[in-house]
Amino acid sequence: MKGSDYEQLVRAVLVRKLNISPDELKSTREEGVTFPGDPELRHQIDLYHLDSTEIADYITIIECKWRTNVLVDQELLAKLAYVKGSLKASKAIMVTNVDFTAGARALAKAEKIALLKVVPDEEFVQEVNSIESRATADEFFDAVLSRVTARPRGCDTVVVSRLLPDPNDRGLDLIDQLLSDPTVRNEVEKFVNDPAVRETASRILRDNPDLERKARDFLRGRGGGLF
Repeated sequence: MKGSDYEQLVRAVLVRKLNISPDELKSTREEGVTFPGDPELRHQIDLYHLDSTEIADYITIIECKWRTNVLVDQELLAKLAYVKGSLKASKAIMVTNVDFTAGARALAKAEKIALLKVVPDEEFVQEVNSIESRATADEFFDAVLSRVTARPRGCDTVVVSRLLPDPNDRGLDLIDQLLSDPTVRNEVEKFVNDPAVRETASRILRDNPDLERKARDFLRGRGGGLF
């Protein structure tokens, strides 16, 4: 399997798991941040996802590394961290079929980069290799996606390091239970609508895009328009 084939395999696996359109996860070249007068800087992104909300655009970039036995090292994570910063991306994910060195894991944690393993079994590799070499890029992807859909267990997917593990997840469950009580809900609405509270909350959320999106989605979806 070639590196480009593995990229399309990862794309197919994520499209299926996340239940999104293939058009929402594609390879692209994006312009990075440069100083005035500097040459144009563009980055080749294996997989790029843009999540647009009424608040802001959230970019996720994904790097895919197909290996025979060499682990993904710290240097590769450092490059991904640089691109993440250059593109002002909200999230970055490194995906491989092997594993990560201790240095790579440490840097990923420091830079808030998720680590994921997508490991096709030998039969699946052979199936991908058997796809007509003259197929267009779209035809190749469709063929891979059909195989992933037909035999999802052919690709083992392991989350090595979560993307920004959030200790507030359990808190949201508690809030959900509280809001089911009308009395508590009315008090929460009064609190949230207090101008001073809203100003403080907005300032905190502006500094944490992932928390901001989670809070807005939660309050819109379950809090009845509190935000």
